[in-house]
Amino acid sequence: DENDISKETSVMEKSDGFLAREEEESKEEALLVLDTTLATTTAESLEALSVGEEHPLNRVVLRFLKDTVEKKDIVEVLSVFGDVSDVQEIHSVKGCMFKDALVTFETNAAVKKALKKGVVILKSHSVVIEATSQEDMVEERIRIPGLIGDPDVPIALVKEPMRTVKIHPLAHDISSNQIKDALRFCRSDVTKLIFGSSKTAAFVEFETENGKERALAGHSVNIFNTKLFISRIDTPGTTVARISNLSMLAMEEIRKACVLYGQVKQVFHRGKGVVDVYFDVSEWPNMVTILNSLNGREVDGMKWMARPAPVIPPEIIKVLWEDPQGKRYVKGLIQNLVKEIEQPLDVTRGYALVTDL
Repeated sequence: DENDISKETSVMEKSDGFLAREEEESKEEALLVLDTTLATTTAESLEALSVGEEHPLNRVVLRFLKDTVEKKDIVEVLSVFGDVSDVQEIHSVKGCMFKDALVTFETNAAVKKALKKGVVILKSHSVVIEATSQEDMVEERIRIPGLIGDPDVPIALVKEPMRTVKIHPLAHDISSNQIKDALRFCRSDVTKLIFGSSKTAAFVEFETENGKERALAGHSVNIFNTKLFISRIDTPGTTVARISNLSMLAMEEIRKACVLYGQVKQVFHRGKGVVDVYFDVSEWPNMVTILNSLNGREVDGMKWMARPAPVIPPEIIKVLWEDPQGKRYVKGLIQNLVKEIEQPLDVTRGYALVTDL
């Protein structure tokens, strides 16, 4: 129950933090994804605000605003498109951590500019700009990329890309049994092994997705003193990369390192040696290349591990939710995050402390 979780979290915060950091972050991630999916319908609120106006002029809707965002913040950011004459907050689904806002510009030209931009950053979070009328709607710019993001993959033969990795570069004397033996550390059976047309790469399908992720975390294997790299082939459902095993110096310089591979919007420090790097939505088709380039990189004697973060930007989750396969992916992500926090929290010490105070 979301309300129960929120109450328990509130009590623990007041009790000077008895809740473990990792559990708290997992809970925040689960609620973030869940609340984002809940905040998808504000038609009734929009209708209430638009009474008497059959075709509201010069208006846009801001979606997925954090509660801490104030009207002055909205005016400051959106003024780059044109003068803002009015801002009205829209109450979303009860209990949702997001809110929406109806923004009125002085001119329709400002509306067009805002809709063309599509996404702005407010209080370090992405906010989606949507049209309020069919006349103002612009062509959808975000497209879901293909599930296979590596052009070398024999698409006709690889049926489970989310459980498959690429092993390369192969020498001609390396056999399939040798590859399977080298991947025993993944603790998952290899269900299929396909050699590429050039014979310089092999595509290994695991029985489980966890097996694939363990292989990627290993980054490489050695067979007869030959180093073979392990690469991702499946396009993730997010543009957020979680990079771990970073040194203190690398934490400070992570943005400079990541902009070499794609356009970075923001960097969020998750904890010691762990960051979430938010790449621009336009980099979605390139995320396989970006993750493979960052994964296994050695800096300050430490090997980075880069993988898709269990965080989906609002503008992407909106597109995924309208696609049957994308919706299944989002639901699966929510279920996995909930499993991590399904054990009841022991808040006895927290309640006792609050009572004493």
